[in-house]
Amino acid sequence: MRVAVDDRAIRLRLDEQTHEIAGPDIGAIFLDGKDLVVLGVSTEELVRLPNDRDRTRLAEAFSAHGYPWRPDGDPHSGEYRRWVDETPDLPGPVNAVFKARERALGKGDSDDAAALRAELAKLGFVVRDEGSYQYWRRVPGWAHD
Repeated sequence: MRVAVDDRAIRLRLDEQTHEIAGPDIGAIFLDGKDLVVLGVSTEELVRLPNDRDRTRLAEAFSAHGYPWRPDGDPHSGEYRRWVDETPDLPGPVNAVFKARERALGKGDSDDAAALRAELAKLGFVVRDEGSYQYWRRVPGWAHD
């Protein structure tokens, strides 16, 4: 992964895909395991990419330009709940996406699991994986609230 940081935006490039995020749109940046995560100001997940960069250098680069680096990880970690099949607090279509993602993870299909994570993000949910378990939280202010 390549990381470019200036006072206006951050640019993250992995393989042929580049993500550019304007500074005012960034609410938090942190490492979640080996992933670099960027949250928006509404706490939505903007980017999650596998990271091979040095933690200290990342912290220095983001902090030097005034970005909200969170050395302790996800500032919303206490809000996640474990997903189980047919979670009653989730709409049926959201449960269906989680179920499909569970199958993709079980088959080791990381591309499909990433695509389904993106689908959940569009529905207003942030997902974390811990081992074979999926954890979720709602993004405040989305239509489902």
